[in-house]
Amino acid sequence: MERSGRQRIFSLLDAPPELHSAAAATPSQAQDIDKQYAALASQQYFKSVTSLLNDLTGKRKSDEFVTWGQVGLWFEKYAGKIDQLPILHVDPELVDWGANVSAQLRQAETAMKGIGAKTGYRLATTPDVQAYSVRTATAYGAGVGPYGGYRAGGAYAYQYAYNPKLSLALTGQQDAQIRTEERIRGNTSANLIMQGLQAETGEIRRKMTEKYQVEF
Repeated sequence: MERSGRQRIFSLLDAPPELHSAAAATPSQAQDIDKQYAALASQQYFKSVTSLLNDLTGKRKSDEFVTWGQVGLWFEKYAGKIDQLPILHVDPELVDWGANVSAQLRQAETAMKGIGAKTGYRLATTPDVQAYSVRTATAYGAGVGPYGGYRAGGAYAYQYAYNPKLSLALTGQQDAQIRTEERIRGNTSANLIMQGLQAETGEIRRKMTEKYQVEF
């Protein structure tokens, strides 16, 4: 890298003055400076990604009511922000981690947006509940009247009638259960993805800290 270009980049990153003299350094010193510069670029990239993840987590925990589709849009929005972060001179392993983060966020987006679609499909394809009530009960047997008590040799015959109110109530319960099941399924998938990203973030932070000997 030309000296003027290197100095211009370091000035933007507010790098220490000793890094500005790379052109006059020995090969060994230049290599050390390059590593320090990679550490600075990687550190900034890592902080940017984790800051976006923390912001997204805060949004999901807010009390503001939003639809599942809106939550899905958040995942897509933050995945796009990560994709647009500068990656020049960032450690390749860290760039791969960032790409995986955005890919996982898009999987979470699919899970959240799928809640409405899957719920709608199940509601449309699940038959309504058909409920019936006893309309009449006739008892047969010697000496037994239409609603007489049980007597040896007696038997009962029942006639049933469709009960629209009961059917509507049970169908409503069934629909509510379907909505709850799909909401839990989609939200659980998104939560598992976010938990996995937390674990991966801790691992890459440890690796980068050990590699560059600076805190990430």
